Amino acid sequence: MSEMELVVIALATGVEMIAAARLVFRAARGVIRAACRRRVHRRGYGRDPRQDL
Repeated sequence: MSEMELVVIALATGVEMIAAARLVFRAARGVIRAACRRRVHRRGYGRDPRQDL
């Protein structure tokens, strides 16, 4: 294997890992946002603007 091939493989793996991490991050953010919204609704929506995330 040449150095160039190793670099290309490393780049491709890195890009895939970044894409996977981005998907996981987006999913986690969605879950957190839904949890925050649910919590805000439960304690009275709009009473405290700081809780409205």
